[in-house]
Amino acid sequence: MRYKIKYSMTMIVLLLSFAGVTLLCSGANGGKSMQNNLYHLKEAKSLHHIEYNLNAGLFRLAAVENISIFAVPQPNSVGSNDINNSITIFTFGKTSMHRHTYFKNAVEDIGGGGQYLPVISPDLIGFGQTRAFEIYDFKMNLHREFTIVSSLGGTIEKIAIADAQRRHFIFDIERHSGRSHDPWDTSSTLHLIDLGGENIKVIKKLDIGSATTWTLADNKLFLYDIGKDIFKVVNLEFETVNHPLLEIVKKNKLVINFTRVHLHPYLPFAIFEAGEKDEVVVTWDQKRSSTPQSLFGQHVTSTEFDFSPDGNWVVFQVGGAMDDKKTYLMPVSERYPFYLGTPMKLGDVWFNAGRFAWTTNPVSFVGCFLEDIYRWDLSKEAHPECKRATFHDCVVEEDLQKLAKERRQGLGAKGR
Repeated sequence: MRYKIKYSMTMIVLLLSFAGVTLLCSGANGGKSMQNNLYHLKEAKSLHHIEYNLNAGLFRLAAVENISIFAVPQPNSVGSNDINNSITIFTFGKTSMHRHTYFKNAVEDIGGGGQYLPVISPDLIGFGQTRAFEIYDFKMNLHREFTIVSSLGGTIEKIAIADAQRRHFIFDIERHSGRSHDPWDTSSTLHLIDLGGENIKVIKKLDIGSATTWTLADNKLFLYDIGKDIFKVVNLEFETVNHPLLEIVKKNKLVINFTRVHLHPYLPFAIFEAGEKDEVVVTWDQKRSSTPQSLFGQHVTSTEFDFSPDGNWVVFQVGGAMDDKKTYLMPVSERYPFYLGTPMKLGDVWFNAGRFAWTTNPVSFVGCFLEDIYRWDLSKEAHPECKRATFHDCVVEEDLQKLAKERRQGLGAKGR
């Protein structure tokens, strides 16, 4: 046993030495090592919120809790399909919340969660449920149901909007092999499907194996095969294409280890999460450093990154154990060297996937935990101390002044 420990320690020293040499060599990853993370979560200021209890007063809903929440086209609102077999719209005032019911009993069972999407159009929402896709048109008061998976052995795992105007969607369909007793012996196929007509039309298919994560951004799919450690990009014809992010990841294998990637909707940067190393931010803006930057350090596990509809904010969760999870928010701006600002703490509360969403007009972040709905209003009106055009402007300006004073991220240096 003593020899095994000695051997392991020797290997660790050698690996750390090798990594140190590699990371400090500018030719290896295009710059400095990730010895210093961009931010420390202990710096985070708290942002106040409003709570609404689902089972109190006028909102008594037969002791419901942990309802699903998704984005809707109505201003300052979120939706849920878990109440009274209907689509429920929650609309927020300054301190109040109002409830409106739509499409009651439109199908036999509307509830039960779903694979939710951003708003499809100003009048349209849609979500997947096991093997079907439901579309709800608020303007026409119409509902349509499409059976995407006909076999009992298949399920819809994820959906993305490929072309909202033409009603093209990408469905990640998982199927069991049917030849194995192992319940986990499954594989997935991406289907590009046209739902613009009366009938379903499958345009393209792409097999992605059993352990591939993917995201859609800028009309491209970014796929990572975890088992094979293959990162690739395809267009909406499912043809392999090039992207600057591929080369950056290839050059920085020693510091980028991930299972999921989150690309900003319009700025040239991405956040890599859920790897064995740090969560990192990477930019492919040619005027900035492409060196991966650690966000919070290797001892912090951050997940569930989600950008606001306007791209000005990103929310995320920290912590592995349920009783230790917290939710944070970061401002996003081109004025930051790496696009991301100092985190703000939303609270000692966390939200499962499908139980949080963004509102528009104004932008706010909303989540459901147990029997409470939490809302963080990011408008100027909710922050009277703000003297600039928007609350986002106030946060970014104050944050940049602080970072410059502390001479962090190259800010505050002569000429900047």
